Amino acid sequence: MPTLKEFESALLRAEAANDTAAARAIAQDMRSMMDASISANAPPLEVPPPSMLQQAREMLDIPDIVHGAGITTRGALPPAIGAIAGIPGGPAGVLAGSLAVPAAEFLTQGANLMLPEQYQIPSPTMAVENLMTQAGLPVPGNTAERAMQSAAGAVTGAGTQLPALARLAGTAASPAARETAAMLAQAPGRQLAAAAPSAMAAQTTTEAYDSPALGLLAGAVTGAPFGMGYRQSNAPSSVELSNIAKDAYRRAEEAGVAFAPEAFSSRMSSIAADLRKEGYRPGAYPKIDSALAELTDPNAPKDFTELTTLRKFIRNAQASTDNTERRIASMLKDEFDDYVASAPASDVLNANTKSGVDAWQQGLKVYSKQMKAEIFDDMLENAQLDKTKYVQAGTENSMAAELRKLAKNPKKMRLFSKSEQEEIRKAAKGTTPQNLLKFFGRFAPTSSVNLVPIGGAALYDLALGVPLAALTTGSRIGATYLRKQALENLADTMRMGGPVTESAMFPAITAGRGLLSPYVPPQ
Repeated sequence: MPTLKEFESALLRAEAANDTAAARAIAQDMRSMMDASISANAPPLEVPPPSMLQQAREMLDIPDIVHGAGITTRGALPPAIGAIAGIPGGPAGVLAGSLAVPAAEFLTQGANLMLPEQYQIPSPTMAVENLMTQAGLPVPGNTAERAMQSAAGAVTGAGTQLPALARLAGTAASPAARETAAMLAQAPGRQLAAAAPSAMAAQTTTEAYDSPALGLLAGAVTGAPFGMGYRQSNAPSSVELSNIAKDAYRRAEEAGVAFAPEAFSSRMSSIAADLRKEGYRPGAYPKIDSALAELTDPNAPKDFTELTTLRKFIRNAQASTDNTERRIASMLKDEFDDYVASAPASDVLNANTKSGVDAWQQGLKVYSKQMKAEIFDDMLENAQLDKTKYVQAGTENSMAAELRKLAKNPKKMRLFSKSEQEEIRKAAKGTTPQNLLKFFGRFAPTSSVNLVPIGGAALYDLALGVPLAALTTGSRIGATYLRKQALENLADTMRMGGPVTESAMFPAITAGRGLLSPYVPPQ
């Protein structure tokens, strides 16, 4: 076969002789030779497996993407159009408009239960669905697509309802309406996150069991966990309270109002003598010795900074790993707090100076809030230390025991107002759901004793044992969570000086998203 150089020379001669046919033939032979050379040296092409090619085709299936977008639009339109139509009516109108279709459906189905068959009212939801079909929107063909449509409607509904509720909380004419709107507008991010999964669970369950009631329950159960762990409190922090008290005591000190050091140390010496009756012995408990030495020093000024420092010494003793030292330190702190909060006027210098006394009283009031809040902070810390005492219910039982002990202590309860005492007693008793969770949580497989029946049930029937273990363990976790929430709410109540929003309400609020989920009837 001629070389490439020989081909080139022959091509030049053909072109010089103006022989077009020969030049075309030579060029074709050159191209064939070059293609053959490239094919011989090129690596073999890697052909993708059929599954990969199918996946690529599905990812680029434009009709499916358009269909999904249409289903989503179909779900979002009713609440969106309703909300827009309700704008002239303000926040209440927007809220009513976004809920118009599900509300009308609920009322219709309720009326149909009592009406004879010939007077049955057509479904508003089906009427809206037919209108959207006539408008050219794709019709969901299975449960998954209907769940997608329901989720889109739920998210759009939540997105319009939550801002309207927030505005109603400040503009509604009725105080009850404002309070209700404020409650329902809480945790908006959690509610929005709960909307889609709650709606999908409700839609799927309703179709699977042909039961709207089960669907609503599934939606509520799916939405509830989104509200767990959420806290919303306007209560000031310990640092903020400390700064307010410090400023008040500074103004009081400038006016010459402060604890008389001799009277203060005399009272602390009396407390030390009383502690000996409870088992205190100098030298045996170094942290308590250190605290008492500072408390009984008559030469140290007893301003706010000193009071705070003294209280820290006592709290350090409370953190001891020795149970007796912790117990005695707790008694010392109770006596210290009681004296600081209710010291007689004779123990206070310059108590006849109005501006100074006013500042002193303000400082005492703030100090009292901080002092009372720390009681519940301590309970949370002690629960972690004492949880090994309560194998069956762990930290929950420890926290409950601390609350009951406080509620039964008349001397400590005197520190609290009547309304605060009532809140403490309620927390000690626990709510009905809380006590039910605690009861079932006792059977959780957390000990060798409880592992026997749970393990036996699992061996007998895995479908029985696994759910039983999950139920009891979940109940234990739920009871602990609610008890911890109760203590945190009490601490916030003390810092706030009044009741705060119950954190336990938030799971109920996010569960409500499941109850508001739009249902898409099969067509």
